[in-house]
Amino acid sequence: MFADFDWRGAEMALQRAISLNSSYATAQESKRARNLDPLSRVLSNEPAVVYLIARRYDDAIREARSTLELDSEFWATHLILCGAYLRRGHPARRSPSVSERWR
Repeated sequence: MFADFDWRGAEMALQRAISLNSSYATAQESKRARNLDPLSRVLSNEPAVVYLIARRYDDAIREARSTLELDSEFWATHLILCGAYLRRGHPARRSPSVSERWR
């Protein structure tokens, strides 16, 4: 699967990005990790967490829904989704599984 990937080129691009903006390193490492393990629910959940913290609730909801497609039972994603809906002022739209499991 990864045999055709240009690892040397990717490493050079990452190093260039880091040299131009050192804060870019974390985002690049996270993206690279998600590319290496696209089925990881933890890695898939990262963008939703970042968007929630950044108060970009619509983006957080979109990313959380995407993660739930990988694992509909992942509790952390349900909490992120619930938090995003609550912050948007839609408590009734929160994830039903959060209400059912943590009453």
